[in-house]
Amino acid sequence: MITSSRTQRFENASRFRRATLRAGMATVLALLSATAAQAGEYVAYPGIYPVRVMAVESASRIVVEVPVWTGFTRVFTVTIPGVAVPRDFSGAPQCERDLAIRAKKFTESFLAHPAKVQVRDIRMQDSADEDAVAAMQTEAGSLADALRKQGFARPIGESAATPWCKAK
Repeated sequence: MITSSRTQRFENASRFRRATLRAGMATVLALLSATAAQAGEYVAYPGIYPVRVMAVESASRIVVEVPVWTGFTRVFTVTIPGVAVPRDFSGAPQCERDLAIRAKKFTESFLAHPAKVQVRDIRMQDSADEDAVAAMQTEAGSLADALRKQGFARPIGESAATPWCKAK
């Protein structure tokens, strides 16, 4: 009878440990999935902000100075959301590189002379980041729409395998 009591206590303790472990794992998984869901979804600066364009890195990456609070400005590298643009890198076909250069020049001219350039809902991993994602507008309209209209951008969901250049 003593052996059976010890065995039962051991089994109960084992069940308790397994249940505790499962509950702990479920908690960790829930926290990790909540964190993953929030990654990139944090709108650090909601609303519309006037910006000063400092540099154009590519057709969809622009360095801007933003007055986020009265008397306090931040410099961000803003990526335009929802668009894929041709890239100028050593492994890209020459026609894609040429298109990327033309797209960058288009962005520079689009942002060069408007009276007002604005970004909306600045998203980032946390408010200390310098990389951000935000829609950019001028009085001429959305930069993303203008890039698409000129053939310098396409929806981000479109296959990356789709070539930018047409076969001759």
